[in-house]
Amino acid sequence: MEYLCSEELVPSLIVTNDWFAGLTAAYNKSGSFGNTFKGTTFLHIFHNLQEAYEGRLYTSPTEGDLKHIHGLDSNLLLGGNRMLNPSKCAILASDQWATVSKSYKEELLATSSLSSLLRNHPKPFAFQNGIPIEVRLKKMKEQVGTDHFEAKRKLQQKYFKFNDLNDDIPVFAFVGRVTSQKGVHLICEIAEQLIKKFNGKINILVGGPANRREPYAARCANDMENLARRYPSSFWAAPNEFFTDGALINLGSDFGMMPSAFEPGGIVQHEFFLGGTPVVAFKTGGLKDSVHEYKPDTKKGNGFIFEYYNRDNFMHAIERAIQVFNNKEDYNRLRKNAFESTMDGITVAKEWCKEFYRLNGKFFAAQCSPEEIARIPSEWDYRKYNDNYLNEYIYESFINPNNDPSFDHILEPLSELANKQNDTRMVMFKIGLKNRRAEMVELSGSFNDWATKFRMSYDNLTDMWFITIHLQKGKYNYKYIVDGQWMCNETEKMVKGDKGEINNEIIVS
Repeated sequence: MEYLCSEELVPSLIVTNDWFAGLTAAYNKSGSFGNTFKGTTFLHIFHNLQEAYEGRLYTSPTEGDLKHIHGLDSNLLLGGNRMLNPSKCAILASDQWATVSKSYKEELLATSSLSSLLRNHPKPFAFQNGIPIEVRLKKMKEQVGTDHFEAKRKLQQKYFKFNDLNDDIPVFAFVGRVTSQKGVHLICEIAEQLIKKFNGKINILVGGPANRREPYAARCANDMENLARRYPSSFWAAPNEFFTDGALINLGSDFGMMPSAFEPGGIVQHEFFLGGTPVVAFKTGGLKDSVHEYKPDTKKGNGFIFEYYNRDNFMHAIERAIQVFNNKEDYNRLRKNAFESTMDGITVAKEWCKEFYRLNGKFFAAQCSPEEIARIPSEWDYRKYNDNYLNEYIYESFINPNNDPSFDHILEPLSELANKQNDTRMVMFKIGLKNRRAEMVELSGSFNDWATKFRMSYDNLTDMWFITIHLQKGKYNYKYIVDGQWMCNETEKMVKGDKGEINNEIIVS
């Protein structure tokens, strides 16, 4: 925010992520920057709101609430006895919050230690993570090719000392940190049972480092080293090394394993999907939104899930996966489903942009195809959007920023919209609040029977709130709504209504 001030940049939206940035909106709310960001909307994204990830800071009795450092109202930060909580601060001071999957949003609202505060924000946004498919496919092709069987052959030769490919043996792989969140202990607990049940005809690979200073990681590391020593042709792990064959795993494995105890969003499942590799996962958070049980009768689904977090349920999910693996027709269909369910980062970006615009009362035209843009006049009340999001601006800024002639067919429906507006007048409404700070200012009036509240924008240069809308010729009454309170603009014409109420009045000619 200091940098924005130095560069004289005042954005309409500031997005903050995780507890590290949790105090940002509070500095604006406390007046640390005067009125500079008065019209800026603050959105905070929670990627993980488990208690250990809230950023809690416990101070000593002599330190107090550290207000001499952060300079904020302590009520924004205090989360208990001598505990400061920047995540709590982000919720209280931001205009809205969001997270990385719809299921995780519901979990937070129901079970988070901060749920009572989260529920104070209506319509929080959530959308699952994704990856840049085109870029990742190109990288995968350059590193390991595109052939699943060739990649599997390399895996079995490198890690299990096979002479050649054995496609009758399924490869199950895990890639990630050895932490309790990722559920590596479940893999350790069922590995020997799986190896014995299938007479050694299974490959289990765990790629990821373990921090032996942590008791959980140290215990898993010891278990994995023991398994690798006893079953070298069936189990591989090197917990002291950083794993670098991620792309080979994504393409060459037959199944990815994600037994995470909690996973707000998750990227790893989409990296597996990109290689056509189905995933076995616990039904939690973002995994619940993206990994779905394969049903042989319907040929739908991209993996296998277990609903109760224990070794037996995980074991049963692995067994179902092997059963489908042994039916090559079903398994090939499953790989196709997995690839097709990869979430593209472009889709994710558009959904977030749509929310960013919504927070500022705007319509994100770039989310639409040309056909959808053409339907705007019939499906949207164009009076809801100011002139910046109509006509040439939509075309030049969003649809055809590079002046590509192939998009010229869009001009016709836009010109129809312009003709429709020729019967109206563009009218700007604005109001100054005389040093009064406001979180939100809206406009409502008889031009649409008081049915809509138009959210206004703040101009830092003039210290005025404004909006431009299209109106038919006629006489209209209207009022401003400042932080929920209806009021008139005393500098504009005021009239008394039939019931004695006072409104502003405008005549459009």
